[in-house]
Amino acid sequence: MIDHFSQKTIENLGYYVYVYSDPKDHKPFYIGKGKGNRVFSHLSEESDTEKVKKIKEIRKRKKGPTDPIIEILAYGLDEETAEKVEAAAIDLIGIQNLTNQQRGKEARKYGIIEVSELEARNKNEILELDSITDNIMLININELYRNDMTPFELYEATRGYWVVGLEEVEKVDYVLSVYRGLVVEVYEPKKWLPAFDTMMESRANEPVNTHKNQRKKSNHKDRYEFVGRVAAEDIRNKYLHKSVTAFYTKGMRNPIRYLFKDAIEKFEKTEYTKAQDELKQQMKSLSKREREVLEFRFGFKDGHPHTYLETAQHFGISRERIRQITNKLHYRI
Repeated sequence: MIDHFSQKTIENLGYYVYVYSDPKDHKPFYIGKGKGNRVFSHLSEESDTEKVKKIKEIRKRKKGPTDPIIEILAYGLDEETAEKVEAAAIDLIGIQNLTNQQRGKEARKYGIIEVSELEARNKNEILELDSITDNIMLININELYRNDMTPFELYEATRGYWVVGLEEVEKVDYVLSVYRGLVVEVYEPKKWLPAFDTMMESRANEPVNTHKNQRKKSNHKDRYEFVGRVAAEDIRNKYLHKSVTAFYTKGMRNPIRYLFKDAIEKFEKTEYTKAQDELKQQMKSLSKREREVLEFRFGFKDGHPHTYLETAQHFGISRERIRQITNKLHYRI
């Protein structure tokens, strides 16, 4: 087997994606990207990674080939395309079946995704405050989520281990599992327990939140987990695949967000009263069309506020336009 490319080959290759496979069964064990002689660099690498261990194990064999099979999956690429091909190859085989430590640079943005989630992300249907009729809890699982998760793995990634107040979580009707601002599942918690009270099979070997000795009582006294089930279909249909990006402010580190119906009702009542009083002072600065939209939205004439959707349908314009006009009012106030 060669250990480098000629200069002529390097010039024609550009960026490429390569695969290391076990000669014994031809199963891929590592996928990478690069240019030049990057593909051969792992053969002389000295590290404690699973990839290097696998290469050394192959070379120590007494029977059969003693070098890994190295193949170029695609070449003549630019760097961005190579990143996408690498991510797609890793997702196709499954990172759990490879020695790669990461899914690929572009995996989160362009990696494997179920068609319903892809449609939801592009449709970007927003979860409106006035559609929330339950006490819900949003849990951001960006750090734990994988596109190839089983339903059971998704449940375990969502249900623990969180720093929360027991008094608050016991008011929660439904937990919304959130990945990159989109609700990916809805659960009905039955009971909240101290962290590690139950076994999480799919996370048994995972260092919890990267802290060592997390199982010591002193380290997780404020952490809890829930046991429950996937919510009823009518509840799932109300929240699943809705965008909740608006409820997470930029730079927000806490993965937990509570949206309780009594607080929402209080907020909307306050907003309605405030808008009704202050809009009168802003009438001269608004166009006739804007006044009509806001009067209908807040129910100034008939005393019945309407949702963004109802207002949009009434005037034959988009919900986003209704939101822009409402925000314009708030800005002026």
